[in-house]
Amino acid sequence: MTIDTLIALVARTLKRSVALIKTHVIISVILCSVVIGGVAYQLFISNKEAEVIRTVHPKSFVQEISVSGRVEAQNDVEMSFENSGRVANVFVKVGDTVEEGDKLVALSSGTLRAQLLAAQAEVISRENERANSVVNLDEVRNQENTKVQSAYTALLSTNLTATPQTDTYGVTAPVITGLYAGAQEGTYKFRLRTTGTGSNLELLVFDLETTEPLVVSETKPTALGTKGLFLTFPDDLTSYQDTTWFVDIPNIKSSSYADLRATYDEALRARAVAIETAQATLARRAQVGIADAALTSAQAEVERLTAELAKYTMSAPFTGTVTFMDVEEGDTVPANTPVVSVMTVDKLLIESFVPEIHISSLAVGNTAKITLDAYGENQIFSARVVAIDPAETLRDGVSTYRAHLSFDTLDPRIRPGMTANIVITTDRREGVLSVPVGAITREQGQAFVTVLEGKKREKRAVILGAVSSLGEIEIISGLMAGDMVVLAP
Repeated sequence: MTIDTLIALVARTLKRSVALIKTHVIISVILCSVVIGGVAYQLFISNKEAEVIRTVHPKSFVQEISVSGRVEAQNDVEMSFENSGRVANVFVKVGDTVEEGDKLVALSSGTLRAQLLAAQAEVISRENERANSVVNLDEVRNQENTKVQSAYTALLSTNLTATPQTDTYGVTAPVITGLYAGAQEGTYKFRLRTTGTGSNLELLVFDLETTEPLVVSETKPTALGTKGLFLTFPDDLTSYQDTTWFVDIPNIKSSSYADLRATYDEALRARAVAIETAQATLARRAQVGIADAALTSAQAEVERLTAELAKYTMSAPFTGTVTFMDVEEGDTVPANTPVVSVMTVDKLLIESFVPEIHISSLAVGNTAKITLDAYGENQIFSARVVAIDPAETLRDGVSTYRAHLSFDTLDPRIRPGMTANIVITTDRREGVLSVPVGAITREQGQAFVTVLEGKKREKRAVILGAVSSLGEIEIISGLMAGDMVVLAP
């Protein structure tokens, strides 16, 4: 018997008993007590029957967020010209695939192009002027440096002689040839000795340069160091064994040294005068400064005209598909009026606005299942969250946060503008103990569940975790697998 039937029975009984109450008060009271008692017992039995016992065991725990969204292209842009003008060329049509940088539409720019060519020619002219004004000074430097170097080489290389370490050598001094190419003055010391095998003579060089031992050639000059000087031995090579010699760079004892030093000093002085004169001449005429200024001005004009000319040609900002074209060659286009749209159809996203109450559990990387109104709820597409706006977006007065999801696999059936139904999985764990939320009672802030121990019921304190999308609440502690929880009817 249901509770509603019992209530109806009580009402009919009371109605029939009204007449008896006036004449048989005692009997009426007894009768009502019996009926009400029966109803109470039936309610108790009904509650007992509605009570449910559930055994706790580890299982999957899933939290999900259900929202709606819209498929959109990752890049979708309407393009317009900054200036008005006549359309000279239309390079694409709706549906064409374009690469980044491909030309889309161009306005007539003949006058501007002619101005750019003239400016480029001016730059070339100014560069030549600048080069000429600098080359004059550089030529003076180069010429004078050559003269100084020549005089210095002559000073260091002329009449070089080998001086023996002692006056007891009975051989002719080695002959020094070549031009000394070093920049450092000093003294070469060299020694001759037999090699380890004893069959050849080797040369060891020290002081101004220190080199590895070098076998002396019997047929050609032997290098004295690495700076361009060579040794020739007039006598039999074996007679030079165990001799040591010195070569001063320059040879200040030479009869020509004074003249060579004077020539070198004069070259230094002449170079300084020549360069100073050239610099003074350029400074007076300010040729370099004027040329620099003119060149800079010409280059700036080229850059300005190039930037201005670029405004007359519309190019694809990224690789995509032309989805809109509203001009033909010969049309006059007003400024700032959209004429072309380009969209990346191979990179689609889903835009959704997640309510504030869910944002704390949402994270980049969360997986999602998508259904599209166009294909029904049985066709499921997989996706994942790739971006979440840091700032809120008010929609109908409600705080939301925009999220973007990316399809795991691009399906050619998916198109921009389609309505999407999204279920985002924010938490998925296995082996979690949980009970229905209705099994939880609270007293003074502490959560409890009723556990069946044999035939007895025990109230047990528990610590709670998250709530799943199926209305199950995670039990962190207080229950173990196999516990039997009493669920209130």
